[in-house]
Amino acid sequence: MLKAIQTVQPNPKAHVRLEEIPRPSIGQGELLIKVKAAAINPSDVRNVQGVFPQTQFPCIPGRDFAGLVEEGPKDWIGRRVFGSASSLGFIKPGSHAQYLVISHKTVVPSPDDLTDYQLAALGVPYTTAWEGLHTKAQVSRGETVLIIGITGAVGLAALSIARAQQCRVIGVGRRQEALDILGLDETVDTSRQNLVEVVKEMTQGKGVDIIVDTVGGSTFADHGQCLGQNGRWIVLASVGGPTVSFNVVDFYHRQAHMLGVDSLAFEPPKSQHILAALVQTVDHQALLQPELHPVPLESAPEIYQAIAEGKERRKVILCPWGVGN
Repeated sequence: MLKAIQTVQPNPKAHVRLEEIPRPSIGQGELLIKVKAAAINPSDVRNVQGVFPQTQFPCIPGRDFAGLVEEGPKDWIGRRVFGSASSLGFIKPGSHAQYLVISHKTVVPSPDDLTDYQLAALGVPYTTAWEGLHTKAQVSRGETVLIIGITGAVGLAALSIARAQQCRVIGVGRRQEALDILGLDETVDTSRQNLVEVVKEMTQGKGVDIIVDTVGGSTFADHGQCLGQNGRWIVLASVGGPTVSFNVVDFYHRQAHMLGVDSLAFEPPKSQHILAALVQTVDHQALLQPELHPVPLESAPEIYQAIAEGKERRKVILCPWGVGN
């Protein structure tokens, strides 16, 4: 029997349990992965809370992973791999377990210079940011990119991708000390500065080419005021509620584009293609991430609850075989 995190039914407090399950078997074209590291994303917590109608309970949550292939096609056995899949934890058993079964078309060979912890934390944040900047906004070298919520996981991923494109980046957050460590020349601390006024001054009144909006919420209208003519506004979240308001007349006068990105809507090959492109084209040492906090799988029940209550803000990495193994 193997260990896995499981929830039998949705619950608002995000209660999960450590359970023993049979060792899974694989089918044609599938891999059995010994999971060395699996990130907890906000969507994993919301999933066990019952936010997503597609989830099939009981479920083993977890979308992102890194590990070692133990069974499957001969050319895969013994290889380090990592990946992310929108089906994991929703309609298929997820990565918060000692073993994971997944198609070989969904994984990416692990670079030698990145740890399993780092690789497990790339999935959702980097596929979301890449989809927004490259696929949807079609970012070009030298464009000005405003990243709202830049110190979060997706914000840091967007910064890394924008830097790789040699873009001018303006970072927005609520703590100047957190902004300072990013090494940016241009930042806005919205706890003490007016976002629209500062961005207008920085851009000589023109506004920015692209907004990566990881916040949304009550300040949504202000974000739109920072957009330049023919600008692209990538919307990834809405903190505080699903409904926002903004000036539609101003928006269409700018001939702007609003682009939604939902990583849960990605078809299986998309995340694999993005992650493969990411590690092939971006300097691995330039892949920014929040503070990673590895914990044993046994800690998952308390960690899930802490995240749900807003008491844990680090990027937690579950280690199904123990921290350091």
